[in-house]
Amino acid sequence: MIRKLLISCILVLCVGDVITTEIALRLGASEGNPIMEGVVEYPAIHLVVKLLLFLTIVLINQRIETVHPAAGPPSLLILYGVLLIPVLNNTFWIYALSGL
Repeated sequence: MIRKLLISCILVLCVGDVITTEIALRLGASEGNPIMEGVVEYPAIHLVVKLLLFLTIVLINQRIETVHPAAGPPSLLILYGVLLIPVLNNTFWIYALSGL
């Protein structure tokens, strides 16, 4: 149950990262990750990259759970925290650039 919830939250964060990045870029922010600079120019490709990241996370987590079942949920929780950072950062930039 907790695993499905965490995986769902990670999916929401991956999609949320794409949405907030696109909004922030349209408001005048710039991509801070040089690896993603070329990718964020194309929203559809950006979404595909994030969904591939999500799929990779799920597959790696499944492998972790087969080796050490107790490590699965904590590893997802850590990833949740890591993926939350860009969404929060983008939200800050949206707020700052929107003049609210």
